[in-house]
Amino acid sequence: MVDALIRNGVGPREKPISHPERMRFLAQCRNRKTFRKYFQKALSKFGKIGDWRNDADFILDTEVPRYSILRPLEQVSDFRDPYDFQVKAWDNLSLQYALSQSSGVFEGFLVMPTGSGKTFTSARWLTESHVNKGGRVLWLAHRHELLEQAAEAFQRCSALAHDLDEMRIRIVSGVHCPTSTLGPSDTVMCCSVQSLARNSQIADELISDDNLFLVVDEAHHASAKSYRTLIEKLKERSSYRLLGLTATPTRTLTHEQPILSRLFENKRIFEIETRRLIEKGFLARPIPVKVNTNYNIESEATAEDYDHLQNFNELSEAWKARIAGLTGRNESIARHYLGNRDKYGKTLIFAINVPHAQLLCERLRDEGVETDYVASYRLNGEAY
Repeated sequence: MVDALIRNGVGPREKPISHPERMRFLAQCRNRKTFRKYFQKALSKFGKIGDWRNDADFILDTEVPRYSILRPLEQVSDFRDPYDFQVKAWDNLSLQYALSQSSGVFEGFLVMPTGSGKTFTSARWLTESHVNKGGRVLWLAHRHELLEQAAEAFQRCSALAHDLDEMRIRIVSGVHCPTSTLGPSDTVMCCSVQSLARNSQIADELISDDNLFLVVDEAHHASAKSYRTLIEKLKERSSYRLLGLTATPTRTLTHEQPILSRLFENKRIFEIETRRLIEKGFLARPIPVKVNTNYNIESEATAEDYDHLQNFNELSEAWKARIAGLTGRNESIARHYLGNRDKYGKTLIFAINVPHAQLLCERLRDEGVETDYVASYRLNGEAY
């Protein structure tokens, strides 16, 4: 809470270090709207979630609580009507779950395109079919945005765990709770694979839980060493539950595809093709256009960059920073948009990181384009 207040210019100028100093810092803050908003947010991380989504002041800050204690019987049900393909996915998952009661093994992929509701579909089914029966969920992902998305989905579905007195949801990553806070009372643990890879002892303790259901988000990354180590340890057990979520099960290097198939036994519990959802009108039809920036992004890659890529199946922060700073490449992106401005109209540009988003934003503003960037934080310290 103190960090959030400092980022938004609230309170004394001196940054507190110790716990007593933080308490004095809070005592010296004036009881204004911004202070009340962050105080409410801090309380929600260690208490039940009520109707905070309807609070006009609180909704301005969209960060999902890193730790929530919910009482399912007091929660409002998620009244969204599922699509027919989501109901079919639940039926297939339930059938596989029933079969696993005799074999002791549940494993496979849930393959659904981006935008079709993979997180909602799996979180709702897991809450009703596993968590409500006393089970726990370990949800793995490689980006904290995915972890927050999963945690929020479980919060929205928590009313389905009506047989439980309490449901605890914790997010673990470099910007959320530390790995050391994980404990047996946590019901749903949304963890970054990097955090668990650095704390193998805690990861082993989680994997040894008979009630655990391991979910791998963006499962096409699972061939990376960090994921593979966890999954292979899980599969050493005589009984286990493993579900991979992905939009593109084949989006990995050709020589790594057999590894991915082996980890999940190449079993597709449910799959809906992008083409079918486009035909049904659920998704828009994409028109791909390739723009050559004439840059070799591997030219300055280091051994550390390649090690990170092998372990986590994603670019390191240092590698991303170098790409973000390629002026000529950014100019190519800006020129392409400016040359097609009338054709494209309102446009959403995905950047590689927050500094990259700001650089592209500034370049387009120089050309008179009304633009801004959306991110989990602002580089100038302003509230997002």
